[in-house]
Amino acid sequence: GSSVSTEMAEHFDLLATSEWYRKDRSAQNKRIDKFFELLDTDQSGDIDGKEIKVLVNGIAKAFKKVTGCELDKAKVRKILDKFDANGDAAFDPAEFRRFMYKIQDLIVKESLKKNGK
Repeated sequence: GSSVSTEMAEHFDLLATSEWYRKDRSAQNKRIDKFFELLDTDQSGDIDGKEIKVLVNGIAKAFKKVTGCELDKAKVRKILDKFDANGDAAFDPAEFRRFMYKIQDLIVKESLKKNGK
């Protein structure tokens, strides 16, 4: 649903604009764990199947909203695949967290570039 991309956009916006938030891993992890819960609609403990599609769409939407740049869904999927450590096409909370850190780095890079810093 829209709530995932809305929540992510808030999170990405904080990363883009707030230095303390960028440094506060535990605040980020709280958010990331909340995204995991929102995405794991069947409560299987993994993000898989249709949930991955919701994740990819949510990230693409939130990324565009915050940076004004397109993050191509194929690129998001490629990054996801890299973080699927055991290759089961499902993401446990640890894999998901590592993946989100990577996306966060992209957000921060993009927003610093945009603001000419």
